[in-house]
Amino acid sequence: CVDKIDNCLDYTDESCFGIFTSWAKENCPYTCGYCNDSVPTKPSEHTPTVQQIVTNVTGCVDKIDNCLDYTDESCFGIFTSWAKENCPYTCGYCN
Repeated sequence: CVDKIDNCLDYTDESCFGIFTSWAKENCPYTCGYCNDSVPTKPSEHTPTVQQIVTNVTGCVDKIDNCLDYTDESCFGIFTSWAKENCPYTCGYCN
């Protein structure tokens, strides 16, 4: 089971469900969790990486409470400076 397009990870989790389910099963089955015709469960919260967990212990924290409400795209591109300042933990900018 593989994704048919190269940029599945560029889409938000919401692109795997609801009105996009058929598209997701066809184009991004691996990324969206539709391999073996299973029905994925929608992620309910951000799962931090090991690096984020370790660096969070050293004091790297988000400055605002709702960082998880933003999409991953809010961490990069034109939002990079904002993300590093306000949501470094959620966006993975802890050093």
